[in-house]
Amino acid sequence: MMTASQEDYLKSIYILILHKNEARVTDIADYLQVSKASVNRALKSLKELGLVDYETYGEIKLTEKGKEEATNIIKKHNVLKAFLIQILNVNNETAEEEAKKMEEQLRKQSFDLNDYLAQLRQVKKMGSFSSILKMIPGMGQIKNLKVDDNEFNRIEAIICSMTAKERRNPKLLNGSRRLRIAKGSGTTVQEINKFMQTFETTQKMMKKIKSGKGMRNMMKNLNMNDLKDFKM
Repeated sequence: MMTASQEDYLKSIYILILHKNEARVTDIADYLQVSKASVNRALKSLKELGLVDYETYGEIKLTEKGKEEATNIIKKHNVLKAFLIQILNVNNETAEEEAKKMEEQLRKQSFDLNDYLAQLRQVKKMGSFSSILKMIPGMGQIKNLKVDDNEFNRIEAIICSMTAKERRNPKLLNGSRRLRIAKGSGTTVQEINKFMQTFETTQKMMKKIKSGKGMRNMMKNLNMNDLKDFKM
Protein backbone atom coordinates (compact mmCIF):
# COMPACT_ATOMS: atom_id res chain seq x y z
CA MET A 1 0.00 0.00 0.00
CA MET A 2 1.26 3.46 -0.92
CA THR A 3 1.85 6.18 1.64
CA ALA A 4 0.00 9.50 1.47
CA SER A 5 3.16 11.13 0.13
CA GLN A 6 3.58 8.55 -2.63
CA GLU A 7 -0.05 9.02 -3.66
CA ASP A 8 0.47 12.79 -3.86
CA TYR A 9 3.51 12.34 -6.10
CA LEU A 10 1.77 9.83 -8.33
CA LYS A 11 -1.28 12.07 -8.66
CA SER A 12 0.88 15.10 -9.49
CA ILE A 13 2.68 13.17 -12.24
CA TYR A 14 -0.64 12.10 -13.74
CA ILE A 15 -2.01 15.67 -13.68
CA LEU A 16 1.16 17.18 -15.15
CA ILE A 17 1.19 14.67 -18.00
CA LEU A 18 -2.51 15.32 -18.58
CA HIS A 19 -2.09 19.10 -18.80
CA LYS A 20 1.49 19.50 -20.07
CA ASN A 21 2.00 16.19 -21.90
CA GLU A 22 5.12 15.58 -19.83
CA ALA A 23 6.42 15.51 -16.28
CA ARG A 24 9.96 16.23 -15.12
CA VAL A 25 11.55 16.53 -11.70
CA THR A 26 11.45 20.34 -11.81
CA ASP A 27 7.76 20.32 -12.78
CA ILE A 28 6.84 18.04 -9.89
CA ALA A 29 8.93 20.05 -7.42
CA ASP A 30 7.19 23.27 -8.49
CA TYR A 31 3.74 21.67 -8.45
CA LEU A 32 4.10 20.22 -4.95
CA GLN A 33 6.41 22.97 -3.68
CA VAL A 34 9.06 20.52 -2.52
CA SER A 35 12.78 20.13 -3.21
CA LYS A 36 14.14 18.26 -6.22
CA ALA A 37 15.90 15.90 -3.82
CA SER A 38 12.53 14.98 -2.30
CA VAL A 39 11.11 14.36 -5.75
CA ASN A 40 14.01 12.07 -6.68
CA ARG A 41 13.56 10.04 -3.50
CA ALA A 42 9.85 9.69 -4.21
CA LEU A 43 10.45 8.68 -7.82
CA LYS A 44 12.84 5.97 -6.70
CA SER A 45 10.21 4.48 -4.39
CA LEU A 46 7.50 4.73 -7.08
CA LYS A 47 9.77 3.01 -9.58
CA GLU A 48 10.38 0.19 -7.11
CA LEU A 49 6.61 -0.24 -6.89
CA GLY A 50 6.42 -0.49 -10.67
CA LEU A 51 4.41 2.71 -11.04
CA VAL A 52 6.80 4.96 -13.01
CA ASP A 53 9.60 4.72 -15.55
CA TYR A 54 12.27 7.40 -15.69
CA GLU A 55 15.94 8.10 -16.17
CA THR A 56 17.92 10.76 -14.29
CA TYR A 57 17.26 14.21 -15.84
CA GLY A 58 14.79 12.60 -18.22
CA GLU A 59 11.04 12.57 -18.73
CA ILE A 60 8.95 10.69 -16.19
CA LYS A 61 6.32 8.29 -17.48
CA LEU A 62 3.62 6.31 -15.74
CA THR A 63 3.46 2.57 -16.28
CA GLU A 64 0.06 1.02 -17.01
CA LYS A 65 -0.12 0.09 -13.34
CA GLY A 66 0.80 3.66 -12.42
CA LYS A 67 -1.93 5.11 -14.64
CA GLU A 68 -4.51 2.81 -13.09
CA GLU A 69 -3.44 3.65 -9.54
CA ALA A 70 -3.38 7.40 -10.24
CA THR A 71 -6.84 7.28 -11.82
CA ASN A 72 -8.23 5.44 -8.80
CA ILE A 73 -6.64 7.93 -6.39
CA ILE A 74 -8.15 10.91 -8.22
CA LYS A 75 -11.54 9.22 -8.57
CA LYS A 76 -11.65 8.43 -4.84
CA HIS A 77 -10.67 12.01 -3.96
CA ASN A 78 -13.33 13.45 -6.26
CA VAL A 79 -16.08 11.19 -4.89
CA LEU A 80 -15.24 12.19 -1.32
CA LYS A 81 -15.11 15.84 -2.32
CA ALA A 82 -18.45 15.63 -4.11
CA PHE A 83 -19.93 13.96 -1.03
CA LEU A 84 -18.78 16.85 1.17
CA ILE A 85 -20.04 19.52 -1.24
CA GLN A 86 -23.34 18.00 -2.29
CA ILE A 87 -24.40 16.21 0.88
CA LEU A 88 -22.84 18.35 3.61
CA ASN A 89 -23.00 21.64 1.67
CA VAL A 90 -19.45 22.71 2.52
CA ASN A 91 -17.50 25.08 0.28
CA ASN A 92 -14.94 23.92 -2.26
CA GLU A 93 -11.87 24.88 -0.20
CA THR A 94 -13.10 23.14 2.95
CA ALA A 95 -14.16 20.09 0.94
CA GLU A 96 -10.67 19.82 -0.53
CA GLU A 97 -9.03 19.75 2.90
CA GLU A 98 -11.60 17.44 4.49
CA ALA A 99 -11.42 15.02 1.55
CA LYS A 100 -7.67 14.72 2.14
CA LYS A 101 -8.30 13.92 5.81
CA MET A 102 -10.84 11.28 4.86
CA GLU A 103 -8.41 9.76 2.35
CA GLU A 104 -5.79 9.51 5.09
CA GLN A 105 -8.31 7.70 7.28
CA LEU A 106 -9.13 5.28 4.47
CA ARG A 107 -5.46 4.36 4.16
CA LYS A 108 -5.44 2.94 7.66
CA GLN A 109 -5.74 -0.82 8.00
CA SER A 110 -8.37 -0.57 10.72
CA PHE A 111 -11.28 1.66 11.67
CA ASP A 112 -12.03 1.80 15.40
CA LEU A 113 -14.12 3.99 17.67
CA ASN A 114 -11.31 6.53 18.03
CA ASP A 115 -11.42 6.99 14.26
CA TYR A 116 -15.22 7.18 14.33
CA LEU A 117 -15.10 9.89 16.99
CA ALA A 118 -12.49 11.86 15.06
CA GLN A 119 -14.61 11.80 11.90
CA LEU A 120 -17.75 12.59 13.88
CA ARG A 121 -16.10 15.74 15.21
CA GLN A 122 -14.97 16.68 11.70
CA VAL A 123 -18.45 16.49 10.21
CA LYS A 124 -20.20 17.89 13.29
CA LYS A 125 -19.49 21.42 12.09
CA MET A 126 -20.32 20.72 8.46
CA GLY A 127 -23.79 19.20 8.22
CA SER A 128 -26.69 17.28 9.71
CA PHE A 129 -26.40 13.77 11.06
CA SER A 130 -29.33 12.70 8.87
CA SER A 131 -27.33 13.59 5.75
CA ILE A 132 -24.42 11.45 6.92
CA LEU A 133 -26.61 8.43 7.67
CA LYS A 134 -28.22 8.56 4.24
CA MET A 135 -24.83 7.80 2.69
CA ILE A 136 -24.46 4.57 4.68
CA PRO A 137 -25.40 1.57 2.49
CA GLY A 138 -28.98 0.56 3.27
CA MET A 139 -29.83 3.65 5.35
CA GLY A 140 -30.83 5.64 2.28
CA GLN A 141 -33.68 3.17 1.68
CA ILE A 142 -35.42 4.24 4.91
CA LYS A 143 -38.22 6.70 4.16
CA ASN A 144 -38.34 10.02 6.01
CA LEU A 145 -35.05 9.33 7.74
CA LYS A 146 -34.64 12.02 10.38
CA VAL A 147 -32.17 12.08 13.23
CA ASP A 148 -31.96 14.68 15.98
CA ASP A 149 -28.63 16.46 15.59
CA ASN A 150 -28.22 16.09 19.36
CA GLU A 151 -27.33 12.53 18.37
CA PHE A 152 -23.82 13.88 17.78
CA ASN A 153 -23.56 14.75 21.47
CA ARG A 154 -25.00 11.44 22.62
CA ILE A 155 -22.61 9.41 20.49
CA GLU A 156 -19.67 11.52 21.61
CA ALA A 157 -20.68 10.91 25.24
CA ILE A 158 -21.00 7.18 24.62
CA ILE A 159 -17.56 6.85 23.03
CA CYS A 160 -15.89 9.06 25.63
CA SER A 161 -17.34 6.85 28.38
CA MET A 162 -15.42 3.87 27.00
CA THR A 163 -11.90 2.94 28.02
CA ALA A 164 -9.06 3.38 25.54
CA LYS A 165 -8.92 -0.39 25.12
CA GLU A 166 -12.65 -0.60 24.37
CA ARG A 167 -12.42 2.15 21.75
CA ARG A 168 -9.60 0.28 20.01
CA ASN A 169 -11.37 -3.09 20.26
CA PRO A 170 -15.19 -2.74 20.34
CA LYS A 171 -15.56 -6.53 20.50
CA LEU A 172 -14.79 -6.21 24.22
CA LEU A 173 -18.15 -4.52 24.78
CA ASN A 174 -20.11 -7.21 26.59
CA GLY A 175 -23.31 -6.64 28.58
CA SER A 176 -21.69 -5.41 31.80
CA ARG A 177 -19.39 -3.02 29.93
CA ARG A 178 -22.32 -1.59 27.97
CA LEU A 179 -24.24 -1.05 31.20
CA ARG A 180 -21.28 0.85 32.68
CA ILE A 181 -20.96 2.99 29.51
CA ALA A 182 -24.70 3.72 29.54
CA LYS A 183 -24.48 5.00 33.12
CA GLY A 184 -21.40 7.07 32.35
CA SER A 185 -22.88 8.67 29.23
CA GLY A 186 -26.40 9.25 30.54
CA THR A 187 -27.89 6.92 27.93
CA THR A 188 -29.48 3.47 27.94
CA VAL A 189 -28.09 0.07 26.99
CA GLN A 190 -30.58 0.04 24.10
CA GLU A 191 -29.05 3.27 22.79
CA ILE A 192 -25.57 1.76 23.12
CA ASN A 193 -26.70 -1.30 21.14
CA LYS A 194 -28.28 0.87 18.44
CA PHE A 195 -25.13 2.95 18.11
CA MET A 196 -22.90 -0.12 17.88
CA GLN A 197 -25.03 -1.46 15.03
CA THR A 198 -24.51 1.82 13.18
CA PHE A 199 -20.79 1.69 13.91
CA GLU A 200 -20.51 -1.87 12.58
CA THR A 201 -22.32 -0.79 9.40
CA THR A 202 -19.88 2.09 9.03
CA GLN A 203 -16.94 -0.29 9.49
CA LYS A 204 -18.23 -2.45 6.64
CA MET A 205 -18.71 0.63 4.46
CA MET A 206 -15.15 1.78 5.13
CA LYS A 207 -13.79 -1.63 4.13
CA LYS A 208 -15.74 -1.49 0.87
CA ILE A 209 -14.49 2.01 0.07
CA LYS A 210 -10.90 0.97 0.80
CA SER A 211 -11.24 -1.84 -1.72
CA GLY A 212 -12.97 0.43 -4.23
CA LYS A 213 -16.19 -1.60 -4.15
CA GLY A 214 -18.10 1.02 -2.19
CA MET A 215 -17.35 3.89 -4.54
CA ARG A 216 -20.14 2.87 -6.93
CA ASN A 217 -22.71 3.11 -4.14
CA MET A 218 -21.56 6.60 -3.21
CA MET A 219 -21.48 7.73 -6.85
CA LYS A 220 -25.14 6.76 -7.31
CA ASN A 221 -26.05 9.45 -4.78
CA LEU A 222 -23.81 12.13 -6.25
CA ASN A 223 -23.86 14.29 -9.37
CA MET A 224 -20.40 13.45 -10.67
CA ASN A 225 -20.79 15.98 -13.51
CA ASP A 226 -20.00 18.65 -10.95
CA LEU A 227 -16.47 17.26 -10.71
CA LYS A 228 -15.46 18.81 -14.02
CA ASP A 229 -14.94 22.14 -12.24
CA PHE A 230 -12.97 20.70 -9.33
CA LYS A 231 -9.35 21.65 -8.93
CA MET A 232 -6.81 18.95 -8.09
